[in-house]
Amino acid sequence: MSGRQTRAKRAACPLARDSMRKIAEASGGCLRPVQLRRTDTVTGETVPVMVPCGATLASICPPCAERAKAQRAHADRLAEALRYEPCSPACANWLRFGIQPKNARPGLIPGACKGKAHRSEHCGYAGRRVLVSRKWSGKTLADHRAGRKAWLVATLGLEVPDPARYTWAQVTPGDPDYLPPEQRLLHVVAGRARWKAALIEARRRAGPPTGELSATGRAA
Repeated sequence: MSGRQTRAKRAACPLARDSMRKIAEASGGCLRPVQLRRTDTVTGETVPVMVPCGATLASICPPCAERAKAQRAHADRLAEALRYEPCSPACANWLRFGIQPKNARPGLIPGACKGKAHRSEHCGYAGRRVLVSRKWSGKTLADHRAGRKAWLVATLGLEVPDPARYTWAQVTPGDPDYLPPEQRLLHVVAGRARWKAALIEARRRAGPPTGELSATGRAA
């Protein structure tokens, strides 16, 4: 039996581009990645790096839109929780804990404080954290960012690269190293596979949860 296909059968086969889009979408990867060029200033080696497009509309990029939706939902939950947390010595939310706020006055209602810390635009997803106080933690905002990064790198077992060693530039269609959409999607799928493998390995090293949720290492 001949292995040749008819023209109709070949036309019915999915295009490589469409197949790669489905694979990338199934893995949760961006369908319209932006290509960057990372150059090692010591060795001169260049590496293509794909970053998500960050679209918020599912008609443009469903995986990125789904991540944006999840981030907005998380920010909404954070804002709702912080609505009832004390933001200052004069905050009405102290009444929830049986504590009289500073300079208390009639009409104070828990959950109705007008302080900026309770507003959603001041919550963490805009790059700013709520209720970070140098008086409470002894750390600045930059210290907290560095601490979160160090924890993530240690958890994933990664080496911290020297940021001064690399330069970054966006690759445009006119550049000789610009990759076609199919190849960019291949990089996205490979990157998602590496990310999932690193996450699984980090969870394996961490072991099962112990039930200890205190930020200070001891139960409240």
